Amino acid sequence: MTMEQRQLMFMNPSGKPITTLEYTTYDSLALRSLSNIVTGLRSANNTSLHAIAVVHRLGIVPIGEDSVIIALSTSHRAEGWRIAEECLELVKDKVEIWKREWFVDGGVWRANRDGAKGEIADSGHQKSADSAPPEEDPEQADR
Repeated sequence: MTMEQRQLMFMNPSGKPITTLEYTTYDSLALRSLSNIVTGLRSANNTSLHAIAVVHRLGIVPIGEDSVIIALSTSHRAEGWRIAEECLELVKDKVEIWKREWFVDGGVWRANRDGAKGEIADSGHQKSADSAPPEEDPEQADR
């Protein structure tokens, strides 16, 4: 498959082909949120969920590659699919990860939720608090 064919497969909600995805986060907040999600899932499914691990890639992620990996062990396959899907939705909704979608003519910051409204990703544009990553991690500000 050519790069052009892959780009056409990955369109943003306004129909522009995405050339690159880039993820950024506050590490400590994201890790805390991921831990809370896993703890909650294990508590809610304590008889069927034996183990779970969640990885979200950061930085540049080439088009067509996975951004999130969820590995789990359950008593039954159907439970595994349900828990994995619930986990993915919680990660997209709750974890402090921001996605920049790059196009040929610029890009937008988005919350890590498909279809959320983005903000133009150029250095002179003021970004809104809920659609773009903060400029500095408050836990790292004094370092």
